[in-house]
Amino acid sequence: MSEALASRTGWRSRSPRLLAFRALCAFGVLCTAHVAAQLLQEPHSGVTAALVGIPLALLTAAGVRAAPASFQSCAARPRLAVAPHPVLLLTGCLALGLVVLWPALSAWLMPFDDSINHLARIYVMVHGAADPLLSRFYAIEWHVLPNLGLELTLPWLVAATDIYTAGKLFTVATLALMLAGPFAVHRALYRQWSLGPLVAAVFLYNGVTRYGMLNYQLGIGLMLLAIASWIALRSHGAAVRSAMSLVCVLVLFACHLMALAVYGLTIFSYELWLACVVWRAHRRRWTDLAVLVLPFVPMLVLMALGPARDEAIDPRGVVWGGLHARLDGLRYLVLSYAPRWDLLALIAILAGLLWAIRKRRVFMHPFGWVLLAVVLPVYLVIPNEAMGTWGAAVRMPVAVMFVLFGVLRWNLPDATAQRAFLLAVTALAVFRLAPVEAVVRQYNAIADDVRASLPLIQPGSRVLIAADYSRREEALQSIQELPMLALIERSSLVSIAYSHPQQQILVVRPPYRAMTGGYSDQPVALPDLLKHTLPDPDAQPLYDPSGRLYWADWERNYDYVFLIYRSRQPNPAPDRLALLRDGDHFQLFRVIHPH
Repeated sequence: MSEALASRTGWRSRSPRLLAFRALCAFGVLCTAHVAAQLLQEPHSGVTAALVGIPLALLTAAGVRAAPASFQSCAARPRLAVAPHPVLLLTGCLALGLVVLWPALSAWLMPFDDSINHLARIYVMVHGAADPLLSRFYAIEWHVLPNLGLELTLPWLVAATDIYTAGKLFTVATLALMLAGPFAVHRALYRQWSLGPLVAAVFLYNGVTRYGMLNYQLGIGLMLLAIASWIALRSHGAAVRSAMSLVCVLVLFACHLMALAVYGLTIFSYELWLACVVWRAHRRRWTDLAVLVLPFVPMLVLMALGPARDEAIDPRGVVWGGLHARLDGLRYLVLSYAPRWDLLALIAILAGLLWAIRKRRVFMHPFGWVLLAVVLPVYLVIPNEAMGTWGAAVRMPVAVMFVLFGVLRWNLPDATAQRAFLLAVTALAVFRLAPVEAVVRQYNAIADDVRASLPLIQPGSRVLIAADYSRREEALQSIQELPMLALIERSSLVSIAYSHPQQQILVVRPPYRAMTGGYSDQPVALPDLLKHTLPDPDAQPLYDPSGRLYWADWERNYDYVFLIYRSRQPNPAPDRLALLRDGDHFQLFRVIHPH
């Protein structure tokens, strides 16, 4: 059928690939509308997204006249772009990398929610056995966990420096690895360097980074290198590829199970694309299948050896999380510390991307479309909560996004276009960085104040963390972990040190286990603390308890109470608490023990 006849009969508009691309565009518009409503903190974000997103999605689908060339044929091979001058590439990468890493380089603590809790656990690993006060409360019990990246790397840094410097070095190295990973994927896929993967700098501070999922961040960086190695070694023998993939599987398993899952889905998608390009002999196909699958077998053995199989530890079991968790995962792609800034950045990014597509400046490798087709159904069905871990689903889009940064090919035909691209990416990265830097400065000022209050706490004491959630500030949510500094600097028992046996090797010794949280607990809410009651999930949706009333007898079990999100307010229980310090966003009380 000729092109003219196809156009007159409308055959092209009914082609399955064009219909699929229209559906993908409409789905993207709907998701973007929902993310925008969430960033605006709309009380009924789903309804708002539907009212605005559905008409926009229909208009977008109707306006799409043709699918990209790489989408029309999975066997298409994109032409190589013009490589940038090495000096421009090197200086651009170093300058932009220094800009986005500056907050982590300049601050002694980053406002990542879980990071101090992780540092406290590593401190116990390194110094706990030699500290009689700390060893009275905590112990380390090694077992097989898919969540040990920090435990296997950070103690080596702590041995050479202090815990805070080691944490800073680890954070900077992890963020740098996430920046370098897309370059490795792009180089392996296209056999040339490009400025395109620098787009990753715009998204470096995302929901995964903000919430301090350090093991997963390390896993993302190493996952990208593992994917690059799979692609680069594709023409080598089966033994070499199997050995390298086995090493990658074991390393990623130690870092984070979700990073390993995305690695598996990505290399499966790459092999599926290759199967569409080259039809091999029957025997060769079986060899490729064995190389793909067999390195993952040890993972099943390791899972069986660890406590992840023990459902009695976490009675909640597997929780899907609903569509809200899937949409929340998309919000994590742009989430930082200022929702309205994030929305403006999202609009600018989408406008730039649409312009680039219209001007044929950016293309997706056909392998990328296969990856999206494989990941999407998996993303819709995986549980959001399993083996005591929350957020399995919401973490996935960030890892896939960083893979796609390496898969995209930017057509920058000359030095002028390359400089303009570098300038645009830098401007977006700086715009995204501005609220991050502001929160980092405020957070470190509060951290200094908390640290200055620690001499008021007796070494070897027991510290309970509570919170006045009515005064909670979203951007400063991470300050609720700052009292964990008492574990490091005062050898104290702290109520919410992470000690879930399916996630951590840190163990709270008896008899203190019954009186502490650590099972994904947030600080106990002030009303529940004073009334000795479990929280009402409907009244306090931000509070995620373990379901145990571990603070039932806190007047006898604890010596001090840190009350977070509250300052310059009257003592909530003068008969039970004596104010020691009224700090910035916190109050420190001594518990008045009953006679």
